[in-house]
Amino acid sequence: MLTSEQREFFENIDDLETEALKKLERATGKVQREFYEMILDFVTTLDTTGRNFDTKKQVRNLEKINRFREEALKFFRESGYAKQSREFSTTFTQVIGNLNDYFATMFVGYEVNKELSKEMRLQFVRTATEQLVKGGLKATVIEPVLDILTQNATTGGTLKDFRTQLSDFILGIPKERQGTLMRYVKQVTNDAIKEYEGTYTEAVTADLEFDWYYYSGTKRKDTRLFCCMRKGNYYRKEEIEKWGDDFKWAGMDRDTNSSNIFRKVGGYNCGHRLYPVSEEAVPKKYKTKEKPVYNTGCSARKKKADKKVK
Repeated sequence: MLTSEQREFFENIDDLETEALKKLERATGKVQREFYEMILDFVTTLDTTGRNFDTKKQVRNLEKINRFREEALKFFRESGYAKQSREFSTTFTQVIGNLNDYFATMFVGYEVNKELSKEMRLQFVRTATEQLVKGGLKATVIEPVLDILTQNATTGGTLKDFRTQLSDFILGIPKERQGTLMRYVKQVTNDAIKEYEGTYTEAVTADLEFDWYYYSGTKRKDTRLFCCMRKGNYYRKEEIEKWGDDFKWAGMDRDTNSSNIFRKVGGYNCGHRLYPVSEEAVPKKYKTKEKPVYNTGCSARKKKADKKVK
């Protein structure tokens, strides 16, 4: 059975990631509102009124929109969002530290591969920066907003409709109120750190002998049925591989298979992890059971249970 010290490593990782995500989400909410207000100010400089919406007006509007692209990029680069995004990318260093400490207590003779740790950390920072501050931000938020501006500035329309379109896209429709950037950040950050965690775990434990994994939980209140049924239990590697190839469930990452499920786990925005454990650490009841152990307290959501592929 896992020791309290080993469980603490998992809790530390969960706490690190949760706190980093909270800080980034706060910065994202603030920058979304500021960007929306910035856009509204810019809209007033466009000529979208009158029945005679001629070519000259369209050309002037398009010229302004093209110049505004750089202003928008600069706005995000210099915002608190960009700073918090960079801080988030350093979270992986602390996560790696906790993983190495856990592996050292679980597997006799485990030694930290400093070069691998360094390269994985740098790769994560590059990926997070690209997705959150550079190309990903531009493709997900800035360019679509410019498309809305272009459409309205070349065809005309009421300012009220113009504002509604921008508000729904940037801030989110009234029932959601998350906004495009917020939804993007939540998925990208969680999935990115989960993927890198899994990749690092696979790399540093490749030469270790083990056949069992622990399905670690999370403090998040929302969890899909697939994870609810498995969290806190131990599973053989071959059983986990079957999930990747033979099962489908709500929230599953579409390209999940027997090889990558150890990184994908429950799917999009999943906070759970699969950590390798030595056979000595696995409670006897798991090793003597003919079938894998699943939690039964999730039966209230039975209708959404994972369905085996025929």
